[in-house]
Amino acid sequence: MAKFKIVTTGAGKTDHSYEMETLASLGAEIVEVSGSEDDLVKAVADADAIYGKGRPRITAKVIEAGKKLKVVSLGSVGVDSVDVDAATKLGIPVTNVPDTFIEEVADHAMTLILASWRRLVEQDRMVRKGEWAKARPHLYQFPRLMGMTLGFISFGHVARAVARRAAPFGFQMLAYDPYIEELVMSDYGVQPVGYDELLQRSDIVSMHAPGTKDAHHLMKEQHFKKMKKTALFVNTGRGSTVDEPARRCRKAGSPAPASTCWRPSRSATTTRCSAWTT
Repeated sequence: MAKFKIVTTGAGKTDHSYEMETLASLGAEIVEVSGSEDDLVKAVADADAIYGKGRPRITAKVIEAGKKLKVVSLGSVGVDSVDVDAATKLGIPVTNVPDTFIEEVADHAMTLILASWRRLVEQDRMVRKGEWAKARPHLYQFPRLMGMTLGFISFGHVARAVARRAAPFGFQMLAYDPYIEELVMSDYGVQPVGYDELLQRSDIVSMHAPGTKDAHHLMKEQHFKKMKKTALFVNTGRGSTVDEPARRCRKAGSPAPASTCWRPSRSATTTRCSAWTT
């Protein structure tokens, strides 16, 4: 019988061989639960730890059910899938992995920037329909990427990785992040600016803010209105940073697409999930 029980979520057939390379020597077992919150509550009753994977959310109900619970551990950067306040009240630490999937999400952000600016999806549709005569004039509407201004909202690990990828394309780069020293931005060839200035000057706005209370609905209607009408908006941060109805209102009145990476409580079009599973 295992000394420690670790409960996780999934379809029930996940390969945890990498995790067990470390945990087996401790006498631990991983019990995977597929189902509802109630199923998770039952499984957690005698668990020593929860290994969270984002869905379903680790709620206060789940945490309070774990009478032996010592830790809630996540394999992700964000901790918004856990009721951290409930865990804190019970003295249960919540851990994350701040440097996981940084390169994958940066690749995804750069892919969205390039594909959206060059209208890759629209061009693909035209080619498949045999509308060759329309494709080239369509691209004539948009300037070349070199010399355009790329603005980062938040300048953490992913934004910095995107800046490294964007520099060879000849971007002018700006960043707004009140929590990061300006010299850090300068090291990446990025000019620190205020929020309004970034929105007004950028041809492409790349959102990287986390799902914190301070960053909730950081982009509202008034902020989208400050952007150039031709500007592109890309979100590979948390969807909660964007007021979704405000984004749709810009989409209705602007020729530029909004390539967002989470749906309402996250956002639309593509998912950040597809970024970090590559």
